[in-house]
Amino acid sequence: MEGAVHTRNMKKYILRMGIFALISEVPFDLAFYHRLVYTGHQNVFFTLGLGLLAIWFLEHTIEQLDIPDVLYKLLVIIAAGLIAEFFNTDYGFTGIAVICIFYYLRGQPQLKYPIAAILLAAMGGVEVYAVLALIPILLYNGQRGRQTKAMQYGFYIFYPAHLLLIAALYHLFIL
Repeated sequence: MEGAVHTRNMKKYILRMGIFALISEVPFDLAFYHRLVYTGHQNVFFTLGLGLLAIWFLEHTIEQLDIPDVLYKLLVIIAAGLIAEFFNTDYGFTGIAVICIFYYLRGQPQLKYPIAAILLAAMGGVEVYAVLALIPILLYNGQRGRQTKAMQYGFYIFYPAHLLLIAALYHLFIL
């Protein structure tokens, strides 16, 4: 979760994920369920937001509690994963686990990539193809590239825009 490492303001980053989760939900529902509102499955921005929230909790609240660090981390990851499952977000519990693995094992590629690949492959179905996304991630050099506001928000806008295009094509050619 490189964004969590590079952001200047984690709270704003989490809020931005939440806003784009809401913006993307109608296009997601139209593209995959062919209706304006479908509450049975939520888009990946919800998973990303929950993953960021878990990381924030892991980094900012442990000092206030009197429990072992490893137990606390497991409890936070399990809680976020259960919330993801309850709301049927893309990748659900596995998505939260992979986000946290990428965050905590960011300096240990020999561990994080095999663990992430196993978790994603174990999901089965179409999610198995998410393992292929690990290839370009593996090639990432860890350095933040040149960034402008247009580029930053362009990536966020691309997701709902491409879902709207998929929904439009479905309605043009299938219906």
